[in-house]
Amino acid sequence: MAGRANAGKFRGKIRRSLLAGREWQLEGDDGQVYTLHLASLPPGIKEGDRARVTGTVNRGAMGIGMSGPILEVDKVEPEA
Repeated sequence: MAGRANAGKFRGKIRRSLLAGREWQLEGDDGQVYTLHLASLPPGIKEGDRARVTGTVNRGAMGIGMSGPILEVDKVEPEA
């Protein structure tokens, strides 16, 4: 599929966008802010937590907040 690349694991801090839509984001350790494509965070993970996110970056998609590449989430785990 065009625009899809960078499948893997991403680390960083979970945050909520301040823009319309209040989307979940990952402030990545790589300096990139990713918009998380998921219905809700798993139990036990909240805003401000550090996490490991497994998924695929879809650079051809854009969310309502238009604040960064979409990370199509397969799994979110707390970072110990």
